[in-house]
Amino acid sequence: DLESAQFWVTETGPGSDYHQWIYGIRLIQNGWFIAQLGVKYSNDGGVTWEEYVLKSNLTRGEDIIMPLESLQVPENALVKIHVVVIAGKDRTGSEVFEADYSYYTYWGSYIAEYEIKGTTGDPKLTYNGIYIDPN
Repeated sequence: DLESAQFWVTETGPGSDYHQWIYGIRLIQNGWFIAQLGVKYSNDGGVTWEEYVLKSNLTRGEDIIMPLESLQVPENALVKIHVVVIAGKDRTGSEVFEADYSYYTYWGSYIAEYEIKGTTGDPKLTYNGIYIDPN
């Protein structure tokens, strides 16, 4: 029932705050600029944040799926997407997840999916939800 489901969601998450566990991040690049996928991550509950940017240029129409481990995110760290827009305004997602390299469902691994679009001066980063990667 709904009450039990709400209890499960709030009581089974890591730490005192619940954060969705994810294995990786997917970025769909539909902007009129060059973008680089990055992350911000925290090992101290969000007090301080480190940044890592993958030095791979994405152009309009490309997308990339990267495991958090490949983005230098330590397991169990809090993580949010950070997109570098070359010669433009960078964007950081407001959603906070927890890195879990072993968290798979029967159907695959949980991937946080984002899309970036717009122009160099006004890029828009949108969270599309959780994508289940069957690989």
